[in-house]
Amino acid sequence: MPLAKLASLVEKMAAESSSALGFGVGAIVRLVTLHDERIEGEVVAFDHSARIIVLKCPSSNGKSDSNDISFVNLNNLRHLEMIKGAPKSSSMSVQPVLPNLNYGKLSLRKKSNSDEKMKKINHIGSGVSSTAQKLFDTILKTIPEIEWNGEKIIVMKTVLISPPYFAENCQMQETQPVSQTKNNGQSLSHVTKIVMKFHDDNKEILSTPSFISASLPLDLT
Repeated sequence: MPLAKLASLVEKMAAESSSALGFGVGAIVRLVTLHDERIEGEVVAFDHSARIIVLKCPSSNGKSDSNDISFVNLNNLRHLEMIKGAPKSSSMSVQPVLPNLNYGKLSLRKKSNSDEKMKKINHIGSGVSSTAQKLFDTILKTIPEIEWNGEKIIVMKTVLISPPYFAENCQMQETQPVSQTKNNGQSLSHVTKIVMKFHDDNKEILSTPSFISASLPLDLT
């Protein structure tokens, strides 16, 4: 839903909010859903026809200068409890003025979340062995600049790890400029040590190779 439309919806819901359920805008409530999810927050708006309540909750990222906004369907609640009543103004025709939404900040957060999900998708190799994927995940823990190129792993855009992914399969990419030879050599040495440690730590597990069949479905006929 476009951010402007979402903002308009919340503002409309806030204007329609009342004490029909015993609380209004500004009340603090505690909810328990049918899936036993517990939510506590401040009532921002309520849509009577859709029975949707909007709550402003403490930020899940722990930051004090931001909040999570939760849309909850009241038909899916197991328990609803009012912790603190709404300000007197909530029972009047004039509702408290809500802060403006920061569209720029919301857009950046949306893009950041989208980019993060795409990164996670791209971190899964297609048709590679479980050993290769485990090595990739191990390197990723300390070096975020890593990607797949078919069955090959590229680290920091300089080091190439080819199947079967041992230390001797690590090499510099041929496209690297000569001026960066020293730094690239250090990168190669660092990545090679990680690969060697990976195989040393997983000798027993890797003795029986298994594969991720992500390329083609199995034909069982």
